[in-house]
Amino acid sequence: MEMDTVKKKLKGIRIHHIQLSVLLALSFALQFSKLDWGMVTNNIGINGLNAFHIVEPNLVNIPLQMMQSGDLNPHFFDEPSLFYNSMYVVFSVITGIIGPLSFVEYIRIARLMTILLSVGVVFLTYLTAEKMCSREVGLYAALFMSINPYYLWFSSIAKEDPMMVFFITLSMYFFVRYLKDSNQRNFLFSMASAGLAVSTKYPAGMMLFLLPVLYLFYNQTEPVKERIVAISKSIAIYAGAFVIGTPFSVLSFGEFIRGSVGELGHYTTGHPGFEHFTWFVHVQTITGLWDATNIWGKNGYGLILILFISGMVTIISQLEHNTENKHNAEKPGRFNWYLITGWILLTVLVFGFIIKVKMGNQMMILTPAAMVVSGYGFAALLHRLPNQNLRRIIGSAIVLLIFTYALSGIVSSANDNRYYAADWLTENVPPEAMIATTLFVHVPDEFIEVSFLPINTDYLENSDYDYIILSSWDFERYLDSPDTYPVESMFYRTVLDGNTSYRPTASFKRTENARQRTLNFGFGALTKSDYRGEVDIFIFQRM
Repeated sequence: MEMDTVKKKLKGIRIHHIQLSVLLALSFALQFSKLDWGMVTNNIGINGLNAFHIVEPNLVNIPLQMMQSGDLNPHFFDEPSLFYNSMYVVFSVITGIIGPLSFVEYIRIARLMTILLSVGVVFLTYLTAEKMCSREVGLYAALFMSINPYYLWFSSIAKEDPMMVFFITLSMYFFVRYLKDSNQRNFLFSMASAGLAVSTKYPAGMMLFLLPVLYLFYNQTEPVKERIVAISKSIAIYAGAFVIGTPFSVLSFGEFIRGSVGELGHYTTGHPGFEHFTWFVHVQTITGLWDATNIWGKNGYGLILILFISGMVTIISQLEHNTENKHNAEKPGRFNWYLITGWILLTVLVFGFIIKVKMGNQMMILTPAAMVVSGYGFAALLHRLPNQNLRRIIGSAIVLLIFTYALSGIVSSANDNRYYAADWLTENVPPEAMIATTLFVHVPDEFIEVSFLPINTDYLENSDYDYIILSSWDFERYLDSPDTYPVESMFYRTVLDGNTSYRPTASFKRTENARQRTLNFGFGALTKSDYRGEVDIFIFQRM
């Protein structure tokens, strides 16, 4: 009897199940390969883990403090609390089973959580594309999501972005189901998922401006009053999901408001962000336009953009065909029109957020939807080819080129110049030396006289620092925007030009900048034995 059951289950397995399983395994393997990136010390501080991501250790420390103190209030509302609360539960369970761990081990556990969430996003991208289009498009979309370099970078660190994108993609999936079957329950599930997304990170709140509007205008057969009642109910569910994820937004309302409003003020006024993302205002050169279009791949890869445009063109051309008679438009036509409208509205919201808040990683909100459209475009391109063999050859070549960029990101991280600079310091600088450094620099633990570099030339000249260290991840954003940051830009330009008493003594430069790596499809990282990546590090010594 049991054998019959097993045989029946095995017969239920289809080739697409195997293909999807392979893609999920690929997604996990690519991210897991970077699990220990930046895990160089147990110290939290200027010469510790903050060198590789300035907030990751702080975020992990919040649930640790909750666990150790027994106070479930994170007392930190720069972001909502669902990610911290989730880490708290996981940390508590694991600690209860095997005992207390080192700080690095807790970071490793948190990174595993984000990896699993990222694999979940790949799965949800498949489900969404399969529901919208077909299994074939679903597999292509999942493939592109699993090898997306920009998403791979964020999914390998303990940060709330992957959880936010997971719930946004879940919300998108439920909303597509609603558009397919007009079942109001799926719309409510979509809003609940969106509420959990914003309870992970505030930018996800833009879904609240998107879903109810689409709901109001989609089902024209339902009376307006009933639609408004349904929207009101969904907003209450959305708010309830937010409170479930961030309960102290109610239990400690004053503290929550001070933290969230304060963070909003910081990002909209003083945050040193990515002004070059306002590309559609400041495009002046072909190179700038290339950078602008490569927005989905750690400055991206052009093939995905081409596939995305192909998908959009194909969908719109079909819409024109399906809706020639506007009075007798078939439901699939209306369905696609609303998907396109939703995509455009979400894009406008995200780009508006980037311009004001200057946080480029919010592009991740759009990534799953972009991969769905790109999967559709990929399928449309292949179907235009005359025979199966040509489809396999061209399709494999496109996927391989995109895959090289994902692999090059892993190679680049393994050859991070912060590792090389740290080795140089150990070999050439006495441990008692006084060092001043920017962010994103790893100084080995034996150096104890380490402080942040003051942005003041006079102070620097009169200081006792023996060495100063600059990281391109810190100073480049100031140099890129001298009008916005004149003081910082002038200071770093003065130091880099050698117009202080400090002279360059060692430098560790990237083999390729982001633009070159994009144009080369990452082949430089895969073919050069002495490849150096991620960040430029410059070390200056007082003369």
